[in-house]
Amino acid sequence: MQQQTSEQIRARLAEITKAQAAHAARDFDAEMLAIMQDGGNVDALEESQLEAERQARRLRVEKQALDGALPLALAREAQTELDGMSAGMADQLERFREAAKKAYNARVEAHKAKTIMLEIHSVRSAAFFRAKALGSQHGIAKATDPFRKLVSSRLDSLEFKSADCSTNWEYESSNKLDIDSTQP
Repeated sequence: MQQQTSEQIRARLAEITKAQAAHAARDFDAEMLAIMQDGGNVDALEESQLEAERQARRLRVEKQALDGALPLALAREAQTELDGMSAGMADQLERFREAAKKAYNARVEAHKAKTIMLEIHSVRSAAFFRAKALGSQHGIAKATDPFRKLVSSRLDSLEFKSADCSTNWEYESSNKLDIDSTQP
């Protein structure tokens, strides 16, 4: 009984309930009256009735035992399921830790790259404004062309706006150079 599943226990309890209902529906006195009136073997009937009572008592005790075993079987099955779930998650802590470490390192590297981009934009911004002033003063056309604002369409697609690295740079859209495009 200790190794039975909850499904097996429930099935046996249903069988016992059915057998107990059949036993309860039996009228032993009416059976004995009919045998006596017919002149039949009363001793054989009594023996049959005693066996039926013995079986009914055995079924009552078995039902009590099964009723007590059912919660234990359910707990055993739940523990087996929990053990399986736990085993399936054993490596998740380490996988999560590794993924978090990679994400952190990538964020640190991205911050370093953004710092470099800010430095470059700062230098280019100063050069742009100086070239603009020199071009105006001395009538030099296209003096600011070599100092166009650098942008990256690949970074922009990742929502890491390379334009965010600017420092109040007054550019028209034509004064931007996409470093990821094929044209210079």
